[in-house]
Amino acid sequence: MKTASAISLLSLAGSVFAATYPLTSNIVGRRFYDAFEFEAIEDPTDGRVNYVDRATAQAQNLTYASGNTFILRTDSTTVLSPDGPGRNSVRIKTKKVYKTHVAVFDIRHIPQGCGTWPAIWETNEADWPNGGETDILEGVNDQGPNTVSLHTGTGCVMPATRLQTGTSLQLNCDANANDNSGCGVTLNTDLSYGPQFNAAGGGWYATERTPNFIKVWFWSRNDPTVPADVKKGCAVTVNTDTWV
Repeated sequence: MKTASAISLLSLAGSVFAATYPLTSNIVGRRFYDAFEFEAIEDPTDGRVNYVDRATAQAQNLTYASGNTFILRTDSTTVLSPDGPGRNSVRIKTKKVYKTHVAVFDIRHIPQGCGTWPAIWETNEADWPNGGETDILEGVNDQGPNTVSLHTGTGCVMPATRLQTGTSLQLNCDANANDNSGCGVTLNTDLSYGPQFNAAGGGWYATERTPNFIKVWFWSRNDPTVPADVKKGCAVTVNTDTWV
C-alpha cells in the first residue's frame, strides 16, 4: 500500500532551454482536483488498502483543500476485521503527461506511523517497467531517511561512482532483479522522511528528467541552501544549474 502524502503545493515546469525551465503548471489547493484523478483500484503493490474515488474520499474527509493547502490521508479510526479489506485511502495521478521537465513538491506533512507507506513517484504505467519509474519520496512505517529509487527494464545499471550526496544501494535498476529493489540512493539526512520530516515542517522535493539523466533534490524547511526559485513556489522560471 502506498499512502498518499499531504501536499500543499506542486509546481511543474517544462520546455527546457539549457537548465532553465519556464513554469507551465502551478497546482495549489483546489487545483489538485482539476489536475489529478483519483484511482479507485486494487493496490498494484498488494498492500492491505482500499483505494476510494474522489466523492467517497471527500465524504469521509480523506481529502480536502483550502487556500494553498491540499490534504490526502487514510482512514485512521475504523476498527477493521482481520479477515476484511484494508483501510480506505487515496491514490491519485496526474491527468497530464510530462516528458523533459522539472517538478517541485512543497510538502508540509507526510503520513507517519506503523502501516503507512507514503510515496510520490513518476512512471509510465502503460509500459512498466520499460517506461521507467522514479520513486522521488517513498518509505514505510517510520523508517527514514528517504530512499530515491529508479526501476527500469533490463540493461540500466548505475555507475559505482557518480556525483551525489546520498549513499548508493543496488546499482542494477532492472525491476526483474534483486526483488525489484531498483537502484536506490539513501539521502544523507533523517529530516527527509517520517516523524523528523514532519517535526521540521516538511520541505521541498524536486526532480529533473531529461533524455540524458534524472536528478532528485531535497531541502528541509529551514535549510539555508533552498534555492530562491524553489522557495518562491510560483517562480516564472527555475534554473537547476544553480541548485545544490
